[in-house]
Amino acid sequence: MALFAIILYSCAGESSETVTNDSIATPASVASDEEEDAAAKEAAAKQLEEEELRLAEEARKKAEQDSIEEAEQLAELEAKAEAEKKEKEAVEAKKRAEAKRKEEARRRAEEEKRKAEAAAATIKVEDLPISQPVIKPTKPNKPEKPKGAKIEFVTKTYNFGTIKEGEVVKYEFEYTNVGNSELVIKDAKASCGCTAPGFSFFPLEPGLSSAISVSFNSANKVGAQRPEITIYTNGYPSKHVLTLEGNVVK
Repeated sequence: MALFAIILYSCAGESSETVTNDSIATPASVASDEEEDAAAKEAAAKQLEEEELRLAEEARKKAEQDSIEEAEQLAELEAKAEAEKKEKEAVEAKKRAEAKRKEEARRRAEEEKRKAEAAAATIKVEDLPISQPVIKPTKPNKPEKPKGAKIEFVTKTYNFGTIKEGEVVKYEFEYTNVGNSELVIKDAKASCGCTAPGFSFFPLEPGLSSAISVSFNSANKVGAQRPEITIYTNGYPSKHVLTLEGNVVK
């Protein structure tokens, strides 16, 4: 019995020693595993770097393509704007040429009319009897009507007297188109920010009347005041000056 126990113990010891020796890694196997890990990491890093380079190249190409498309769009817009500008200039030039042609035709017609009237009013010498002296009839001078538009104000100056500082003076300068064509007020400019003119841009037919409204704010204006409003029209003369005058007290 004791001999059997000794044999079993000896076998168990050999088996235990065998398992222990198999589970221990050798230095060569450890080095091999580390080289494989290092190679795997290097391959992964290289793959990541190649992927980053690929993405960067794609981004560069896309940015370059976007820049080219943007430049083409900008060039197209500039070309379109230049074409529209040239077309507008051509239309304006055509309008100016047409207006000039009409004006020249009107002047020629008036000149021919004057010559015809002068010729009709002249008595030829050969048509008179020999015994009669040659007498050329004279036509009375008639005041010529103004050609084109002409503005005529009822008054160009308004005295608002004495007011207290801060009061607002309002007045309407009435006018009439005494010319023979439509009157257009192009602009009205005040001499200071305290004065504001108001007028209509619509053409005014000959013989009709209208008014230019003017308001004067006397805030911070103490003493004698004389603001002016310059009116610009298409008539002759083209510029007219309207005046407000008065005194401002505290």
